[in-house]
Order: sequence, then C-alpha cells, then structure tokens
Amino acid sequence: MRMFRPAVPAAFLSALAIAGCGDPSEWAAPEVVVTGMSVSPRFLSLGYVGETARVRAQFRHQLLGGGYDPANPPDIPRPEVTWSSSDTLVFTVDGTGLVTAVANGSAELFAFADRFSDTAFVMVEQIPRILEVVSGSDQQGRAGSTLESPVVVRVTDWGGAAVPGVSVSFAPEEGAGSVDPETAATDAGGLASTEWTLGDGVGEQSIRVEFDRGPAIWVTAGAGS
Repeated sequence: MRMFRPAVPAAFLSALAIAGCGDPSEWAAPEVVVTGMSVSPRFLSLGYVGETARVRAQFRHQLLGGGYDPANPPDIPRPEVTWSSSDTLVFTVDGTGLVTAVANGSAELFAFADRFSDTAFVMVEQIPRILEVVSGSDQQGRAGSTLESPVVVRVTDWGGAAVPGVSVSFAPEEGAGSVDPETAATDAGGLASTEWTLGDGVGEQSIRVEFDRGPAIWVTAGAGS
C-alpha cells in the first residue's frame, strides 16, 4: 500500500529556517582579521628620470566567529602601510606608494604593515628619445679647413634628463668633408662631440647626426674660399 505524506507549506519551512537562524540582532559580532599582504605589481620598469608609477598593498582577510548580517557587515581592517626603497639613488617612494625614478639602476621596494611585509623589484633604465644640437652649428670656415669649434649634441630621455653611454654617429653628407670621431658615446651630461673638417667645395655643407633607433638631425656650416 502506498503511503502519502501531507505537503508541508513553503511558508512554514521559511519561518522554520528563520527561527533556526535566530534574530540577527542577537548574533555575536564576527571578527575580520588580516591574514596576509602582497604588493602589486611585483615588478616595475621605468624608462626615464622622473617617471612615476604607483604600487599598492593588497590584504587577505578571514572572517572569524559570529553570524554574518548583510545589513550590518563587519569592518574590514586595512593596516597602514609603510613604504621604503633599498636605494634612493635609483628610486624613491612616498607614503602613498608612488614610486619616482631617480637614476639608472635597480633596487627593491619594501612594504610593511603590522606583522606583514612584502617586496617588489624596481628597475630604472633610461630610454634615449631626444637628440639636439648644443653648439657648433651654422659655423663659417674656409673650405677644406677644420671648424674652430666642435659640433656638440645632447641625448635626453622623455623627461629631459641626460642619457649617458649612448652611441652617436656623425656622418658628413657627400662633399661635406670628414669628422673625427665618426662615433662618440655620450658622457654623464648626455653630450657627444666631434671635430668637423669641411669639404673642398664652397657653400653650405652638412653632417647627419643620429643614434640607434633614434631621430636624425642635420648640422650645417658654411664653407668659403
């Protein structure tokens, strides 16, 4: 013989569930604790002096005890973070995690909050972007002679800071004589120079100046008889 059970009203089950959970106002307040911290991003690459980037601390949390009342969520602790650089000659970092490039090199960034800590790696490697003439352009000299002043150029990054160690080439146009040296590395001030001996022809002469994957500029001089 088949046995039939009376249907239980859904409203009753709902009331029973609420009664079993108790009054949210009587729940013990849960506690949220910090269980870990990590720095993001873990690696920063900065391409010019003065470039900035921000790092952030991300916290992991755990809910302990009590019941969770969506109407009254517990406070989420966020400890104060202290930031520091292992080498302030390479980069600095302020109290908000803003990193500023100072000079080429690499160093570690440290973050401390309560008993937690983490690190990130910061590299500053200037990318040469701008080439400009400092002096030696538009000189006048006798054809076939060496100009009185050398041609001096400067290489800088996007921030306008000098970039040392960049190989700069000087190439006379056809009939524009010769230069010495033909290639020079920029010094600490981003400067490179060459001596220019004019060609034998009379009139305007020019040399092409450039660095690898960078812009080219022309320096001119007037050759007289």
